[in-house]
Amino acid sequence: MRRILTTRVLRLSAACAALALTLSASASTLIRAKLFVAPDGELKPDAIVLIDGDRIVSVSDAAAKANDTHEYSGAVLCPGLIEIASQAGAVDDLNDAANPIQVDADARDALNRRSAEYDGALRAGITTLVLTPSNENPIGGSTAIVCFTPQSLRPVIHGDTAPLKLSLSPEALRAVYEPSSRNGLIALLRRTLDAEKADPKPETSLGKLLGGKRVGIVAAPEAADVLTCADLAKSYGLRLAPWHSSDAEEVAELGAEFPGVIVGPFDFSTPARHARSAAAFAKNNSTVVIAGGLPFGATDRLRLGAAIAARSGLSPALARRAITSAPADLLGLNESHGRLAPGAMADLVVFSGDPLDLRSRVLAVYVGGQRVITDPSASSAPRLAQEDRK
Repeated sequence: MRRILTTRVLRLSAACAALALTLSASASTLIRAKLFVAPDGELKPDAIVLIDGDRIVSVSDAAAKANDTHEYSGAVLCPGLIEIASQAGAVDDLNDAANPIQVDADARDALNRRSAEYDGALRAGITTLVLTPSNENPIGGSTAIVCFTPQSLRPVIHGDTAPLKLSLSPEALRAVYEPSSRNGLIALLRRTLDAEKADPKPETSLGKLLGGKRVGIVAAPEAADVLTCADLAKSYGLRLAPWHSSDAEEVAELGAEFPGVIVGPFDFSTPARHARSAAAFAKNNSTVVIAGGLPFGATDRLRLGAAIAARSGLSPALARRAITSAPADLLGLNESHGRLAPGAMADLVVFSGDPLDLRSRVLAVYVGGQRVITDPSASSAPRLAQEDRK
């Protein structure tokens, strides 16, 4: 009897091992396209991306094989786009008119996972968004990095490296109480930073900013605001990324002092001087990130902004990088998002042509290695049914 039981256990173990191998093999996918967007933003030939589970295993390996192959002849394979400044699903919930300093506020608490605006983002090829407080608070609190799961396509919070949002914008000025002037706004910021330095709390969002563990995104609409941003960064040892477009040509030489600069949103009504901001900063060795400002404007305004920046002097490679690997670098996600590289998350978009060509359309979107959205005209499976997302 014991021998029979042992034999059955061995057979069961072998069967489980075989099943595990089968499941492992079925999880692998090979995607082929004509071109792919490299981490530096250049278009490279012969896109051959092997995915195992939710991660990329290899890129451009002609010998790569998988039991599930997706062919997109003539198409361009791109990392999932990253929207650096969004209020999708949380408009009007990301500012506090009563208290200008919101060091403890966290944008993740405003996330509405049922918002249809996230479906629109995915269909535009955006697989990562940063939920960002408005410009109405000098310190608006922590942003939230939002990704998606392939099972439900509901947004989820990713990691704990989201930037702190600060503002030097006139929107942060108050009519009846502090701060009511630009001088008062800057003084309030300095007092807040000095108080944190005097009594440091390293695990708070402000403590992480002062400790260099977190980036600060600073709304800086005027050239003088970029100068103030540089002064604050130097005085307190902060890693600040100014968000500025209007007078970039006047302060572009400061761009290299920051971990990145954010420009945009851009659309067809954007003044030429603003549209040239990306190129102006890039010429001074700045890492340029383009914001789309979802949900304000069209769902594809992020890609439109990159196309307009490219038409206004930014190199096409840097324009593609500005909506993929550059924001990933600024957010501390350079090993997991925004690039086609071994070990990165398999969040991918297949475009019918160059993403900067506004005639190009989204053929497919992959989240965590699974195809979740498909253009019916592409060589792929039917579009995911709405009831499957619930």
